[in-house]
Amino acid sequence: MHMGHRWRVQEWRNTIWERCIKVCQWKAPTNTRPLIRTFANFSVERDGLVANNLRKGPHGFLAECQLQITERVEGYEERGEKNLYSALRQEDPRMTPKTRDFRTTGVVLKIEAQWMTNDGGNKHLLADALHDLMVREHSISPSDIDGLATNIAMVVDGQRRPVKDAIIIYDATYGSLRLTERVFKELASLIDRLQRSSELSSDEGALVPASISSALRDWYEELEATDPDEFPNLSSGGSEPAKDGLLLVLAPGSIAARRDRLGVLHDIEILGSEMVSFDGPPKLFYRYKNDSMATTLVAAEAVETIGDEYQYCEWDPRTSKYIENDEEKKG
Repeated sequence: MHMGHRWRVQEWRNTIWERCIKVCQWKAPTNTRPLIRTFANFSVERDGLVANNLRKGPHGFLAECQLQITERVEGYEERGEKNLYSALRQEDPRMTPKTRDFRTTGVVLKIEAQWMTNDGGNKHLLADALHDLMVREHSISPSDIDGLATNIAMVVDGQRRPVKDAIIIYDATYGSLRLTERVFKELASLIDRLQRSSELSSDEGALVPASISSALRDWYEELEATDPDEFPNLSSGGSEPAKDGLLLVLAPGSIAARRDRLGVLHDIEILGSEMVSFDGPPKLFYRYKNDSMATTLVAAEAVETIGDEYQYCEWDPRTSKYIENDEEKKG
């Protein structure tokens, strides 16, 4: 293959016999850009923390955590036009989202404040500012670390709960070199840099507005070192019994992903829920249609909510009735 030529992907093959990407030469004068969405799962349980690095305050916490990062290619942009696989696959079934995930470490800032959840983009500004400071102050390659302000979930008891008031600065490499550990240990000095930037520039020229750097300082000064064993139970519901014996499940019609034996993720549409017992206590399973349009069961723990076309609802396993839960909607 001559790397000087342009190449176009024709087909992705993921089978028990073959894992490859078929390409052909392409003479189009323009380049395409992948449309990628990134998702992160973290846990503040003892097994999820790194070196017990945890500080808690009355309005959130700061923690260095093990992370599962998922990158999902949902289409491509060509000549300024966005082409989504969700539309393209109607004509070509091969045009499906491609996903890869990897384990790494990073620092989570969960800030329970109004300015973190408003529509002004403060989360994105702060994530970008901390990323840029880390790159500049510690001579880190911009591609070795990354920041995320959306599509973040906290994992408790094996269940994922969307978190809307957090940002993550993480190592963007397999296995992690713990380059972002400095965010946990030196956040005070990073905040000093943010405030200094605000003092030397107007809000338009500062890394973040002065009000944000000041609010971040107030939040940080409330944090205290915390023993992970004393950290409060952050139950997310998941498949644990809710009030009146209800379970929190993916609602019918939700689009999720099932991981096959090769580790490849496949989109599925949830049709319903069932409690099934296989030589043990009943466990939650989901029904979905496979490629042959037959109904198949998959264990709830094998289903991953990596997109944004899903929502949770309460389900009564005794009557199989669903109750919509507005507080757990997603997307």
